[in-house]
Amino acid sequence: MKGRLIWVFQLIGSSAFLAVLVWICYVILEKVWAGFSGLPDVAKVAVVGGIVTLSSVLVTRYYERRKEIEFRLRDRKLEAYSLFLDAWFDQLFSHDQELNSKIVDAMHQFGRDLILWGNTGVIKAYAAWRKNAGQGSALNSTRAFEVLLFAIRKDLGHNKWQLKQDDLSRVFINDVDEMKAKEKN
Repeated sequence: MKGRLIWVFQLIGSSAFLAVLVWICYVILEKVWAGFSGLPDVAKVAVVGGIVTLSSVLVTRYYERRKEIEFRLRDRKLEAYSLFLDAWFDQLFSHDQELNSKIVDAMHQFGRDLILWGNTGVIKAYAAWRKNAGQGSALNSTRAFEVLLFAIRKDLGHNKWQLKQDDLSRVFINDVDEMKAKEKN
């Protein structure tokens, strides 16, 4: 009951605030229109032209800036994801003990970079893969890693409409079908 009463008061307060805001905008626009109406036709055309020009410049600048930020962010993501995949493939195809300490360092750096630059989907997929790693079957761990790879690819702008489950795993694992067959038995 108390929660519903608070909700009603919030609704009334929000509605009153919105009504006051609309009234203030109306008064301001009425004053501007009254001043604008008194201008000669040539001045009206100049004012409208100036407003259109200014707004188009501002909108263009906004989208340019936004694109520049996305490009810089993509570069940082690409660097972090490349570091991760390099470490992963080094670990997968090497048995050198000295290399393992480098891989651990690279994984720590990737976690840091992921917090700073990764999107939500990649962060969640990485957390699920880390939680799943070493638990359950090799196929489940491989699929969790593949979900992470799909999330990374999506974050970098790739779509997966022609890729199916296990397609990315087949890039670095030869016997995915055998793993699936063992899992079913």
